Amino acid sequence: MSKEENQGKITVRICCGINCSVHGGQELLDSIESDTYLTSHCNIVYNECLEFCEEGKNSPIVEIEGKPFLRMTPERLTTLLTDKIQGRE
Repeated sequence: MSKEENQGKITVRICCGINCSVHGGQELLDSIESDTYLTSHCNIVYNECLEFCEEGKNSPIVEIEGKPFLRMTPERLTTLLTDKIQGRE
């Protein structure tokens, strides 16, 4: 994706390191990548580790525009991103 295509998109970093993967990181990645509305408004970045999980206690971790969100679920992620997108439109 070019810089021009990334402009105006929300940056979402999803941790898929060992602890986060075990606790649902891959499901988060799969859920957001399968949603064309979200992917058209978000730049999805796969990360090995975002270093907030505290040995899995806070997993899975997502960063939205640099702000970490702990113990994320696919439903909560969809809601957070949809609200953020609608606030920008």
